[in-house]
Amino acid sequence: MSGDAAAPGASEIREAERALASLRSKLEKVVPKLAPGTAQRTLAERRVRALALSLDLVRKTLAEADAAEGKERA
Repeated sequence: MSGDAAAPGASEIREAERALASLRSKLEKVVPKLAPGTAQRTLAERRVRALALSLDLVRKTLAEADAAEGKERA
């Protein structure tokens, strides 16, 4: 992100989480249909792992934001 852009809000992060989860789910269904050892299968498997990592980070960010929001309310 550039220095001028505002940080994404919780709703934007939740939408990103939904989109990433949907993409991962669809890709996981495709992987078994690809022939083992092919470039397409390797790429798809790597994308699934990358999406899993991305989702973990997005969920961690949401949890931290929720925790910070809880502290602000207290």
